[in-house]
Amino acid sequence: MAALLPIPVAPPAQFFLLPQGSYGISYDISTRRTEDDLPDGWHAHRSNTYRQIIDILAIAAFTRDQYSDYRAVGVSALVTWQTMWQLRNIQPPMKLQSTILGLKMQFYHFAHLFNITQDMQLGGAGAPTLLGPVPANLVLQAPLHGNLAPAPVPLAAAPNPLPVHTRPSQNAGNAITWMR
Repeated sequence: MAALLPIPVAPPAQFFLLPQGSYGISYDISTRRTEDDLPDGWHAHRSNTYRQIIDILAIAAFTRDQYSDYRAVGVSALVTWQTMWQLRNIQPPMKLQSTILGLKMQFYHFAHLFNITQDMQLGGAGAPTLLGPVPANLVLQAPLHGNLAPAPVPLAAAPNPLPVHTRPSQNAGNAITWMR
């Protein structure tokens, strides 16, 4: 195993003033730079890159919050900073450095106050009723679907025209696959 690359940049002074808490790391990696054939990319599956990143984050107690957002509770800003720099150690050398589009850390001091996920979901405060046809399984799988009023029912006929940006398909033309 290759030696770990040293951290080349000291954290900003304010890091040492931040308390232990909930910190996040978000990354954005170029799919094109990863998957395109040489000389434009690595001609590799992106899953290999993601697996290495996820493993490093997991070792540092970061768990997946969203697609490429990871969070750790009860850690310091310094540990988060060090963990971000550890990501440079994925293989092959320079893979991350040549494909990274964004790498950020966040401090979630009041994260619970600003999470409106449930309010935004079907059945939440922002979506108490269906305003148009919705794919049936998306309604039935919504965590708060029981709060929808009136209770959603399958459509008698498929919507015509289909909702904007919905591509025609055999299922899209079947009334039972829609609810309102």
